Amino acid sequence: DRYTLKMVTRVPIPDLYAWFFQTWTAVIPHSWAIATGNNNTYPVTGYPPGTGPYMWVDFEPLLYAKMVRNPFWRGDPPVIDEIEIYTAIDDTGRAMALEAGAFDFIFPVTPENWDRLADKGFKLWIEEVPIMFSVRVNNVFPPTDDIRVRQAMAHAINYDELIPSVFGKYARRIATPITNDPGAKDFFIYDYDVEKAKALLADTGLSLPLKMKFNINSGKEKQLEAAQVLKAYWGIIGIDVELELMERSTSGAIGREEYKAYHEGGSTDFSWHLSWREWHGDGRAGYTFFSLYHSDVSANSWYIDDPRIDEIAEFGIGLAPIEEKLPRLEEGQKIWMEEAYGLPIATWSYVHASVPEFMDFSMTPNMYPVFENTYFED
Repeated sequence: DRYTLKMVTRVPIPDLYAWFFQTWTAVIPHSWAIATGNNNTYPVTGYPPGTGPYMWVDFEPLLYAKMVRNPFWRGDPPVIDEIEIYTAIDDTGRAMALEAGAFDFIFPVTPENWDRLADKGFKLWIEEVPIMFSVRVNNVFPPTDDIRVRQAMAHAINYDELIPSVFGKYARRIATPITNDPGAKDFFIYDYDVEKAKALLADTGLSLPLKMKFNINSGKEKQLEAAQVLKAYWGIIGIDVELELMERSTSGAIGREEYKAYHEGGSTDFSWHLSWREWHGDGRAGYTFFSLYHSDVSANSWYIDDPRIDEIAEFGIGLAPIEEKLPRLEEGQKIWMEEAYGLPIATWSYVHASVPEFMDFSMTPNMYPVFENTYFED
């Protein structure tokens, strides 16, 4: 009937319902799709109407948006009538605007502003999120195709210094490729040991310094700051890293073309040895492991091709009970870390700030803000 949708998947997906919770999955009105020419378009263009407690009434991409209460919302109406959202790119300027009364609520709040805002009576909303911040390593591009080079790079990082100095006191080190997903376990194999790192490089017989390229998306200040620190660490052991800033869509297009060329012809001239990978966990055992590291998935831009990883990844998204999946996923994480397929760095908390009277803000498990129950205390 018109209210029942039947779906048939190509492979078993035991928690398909959870995918529908992601914000990239949306049910949109058929009438809107027809009227806007989106009935046979992917991805859709324009801004389809939503079904939540608020609806858009004004929108300027990257500048401004306005929401008002949705009169067709089936639940209890939200307390706040209107929400105006502004883009404020500069971290310091955003915090100063909150102090000046221009904003009631801001995000993100960077570490250098945490204590000052709290000391002035503003409220900080702190919540650890399932974010994995790691250095993605190309495992087929010399010299990072050599495990000893990758292990040396891991041993050269002073995590205890890097993480609090760049990401702040609400960040912590991770040593797993699937942080905060069920079954995630840290394997702290690589302690900070410069001499061990130098010995591993010497054992390769490669000529020093090793030349590498590290891609950073423009507009990502913390990524750039962390990359500059990593460059200094690796320089100490004889690895010369060139940092290259590039707009995200451009670097993504280059990466997709290189991935296609590699899998079609078996080789390609890669642009980078290293890049950042920021990923939030799926919240379901096995899915991050499969989504990023199986040899046949397009997101595997680490170029990992390990039958052990593939077998565990496939098992992790299968129909086996969770108590059988978790030990296998632990095994997979240990293999991944031992092979130094990448360099996990940190996970952290999202820090928002608001005026003191701002009440009852929350986040969904996949890190999106919820204002449905928000109100201002008199």
